[in-house]
Amino acid sequence: MFDLRALLKKKEVALALYVAFVGLSLATVIQSSSLNNQNSFLNDHNTSLNDQSKHVAEATRYPFKLTITLEKDTYKLYEPINMMVTLKNVGEENTTIVFLTAGNPDPYWFWRVYNKNDQVVFYHKYCVMLGALEEVTLQPVGFMQRKYTWDQKVTKTAQQVLPGIYYLVAVVGFMYNEEHVHLETRIEICINL
Repeated sequence: MFDLRALLKKKEVALALYVAFVGLSLATVIQSSSLNNQNSFLNDHNTSLNDQSKHVAEATRYPFKLTITLEKDTYKLYEPINMMVTLKNVGEENTTIVFLTAGNPDPYWFWRVYNKNDQVVFYHKYCVMLGALEEVTLQPVGFMQRKYTWDQKVTKTAQQVLPGIYYLVAVVGFMYNEEHVHLETRIEICINL
């Protein structure tokens, strides 16, 4: 069982700083026209995630794996880009994690889009939100999942991006065994006329 008192005693300053940082920089508000967010929490296998025809990128920090799954790697201009972001327990035991941001678990795992020059094209707009604590237990092979759609719009101007190479980035952070776990993965796509 997660002992919050022990965590706060051992890491009181680090936790306070982390929550403040998360509240200022990671918690976000998003315009509904830029991104449609559907949350789903699953604890069984989803066979579509294992489909070999999908375009997948992943990052692993045992016992966790963060994955971005796309339908394909090339899209037409103006075509919505649907993606699934999955956090999975790849270990052999139950894992209890603690999310420190409001709207827990953090609803904004799909974080940014970069162009081929590594310039940010899409990002979530920031707002100040209070931190919060929420425990989630994942069984072995259990996972949490988010579905997102990027409409190929630039955040600052709300205009269509140009054809080219882009990198979609997913990020998730939480506490596990009294340590901060940060997973980030990036997937490349091409947008054509």
